[in-house]
Amino acid sequence: MAQNQQPASRAALVVLGLALIQPLAACEANVSERDLKPAELNRILEATQSPGTVLIDARTPSAFAKGHIPGAVNLNIADVNLRSRNRPELIAADQIIVYGQNPGDPLATGLALRLLEAGYGATTIYRGGIDDWTGLGNQIQTPDR
Repeated sequence: MAQNQQPASRAALVVLGLALIQPLAACEANVSERDLKPAELNRILEATQSPGTVLIDARTPSAFAKGHIPGAVNLNIADVNLRSRNRPELIAADQIIVYGQNPGDPLATGLALRLLEAGYGATTIYRGGIDDWTGLGNQIQTPDR
């Protein structure tokens, strides 16, 4: 009986894997991580004061609500339409900086790639993420602050 369950389990894993990577499937092969320029910490500090920079937290809404870099907005891959540039705040931005939880956060990388693919060419990524930000003693913003 265990042998009969094994193919079903593999099929379920394949379906789950496809569901998890599907948001990245719309990115064309000509956009890759090599195209992502890093945003340095001093640019993040400037971004919290600059009206021409949009700072995007790619983490989940619940993680964002627990604390984020001041001035950041919460956005995820599904919010970015590849067919039309429908985000006025991003179209008008001089620079877009995306960050996640830590240097290996796939949500931040995926969102930054999606933004580049959608034509938001001023997109960079802060690889250190919120972990680096708080680890360096910088303040975070929460809903009650």
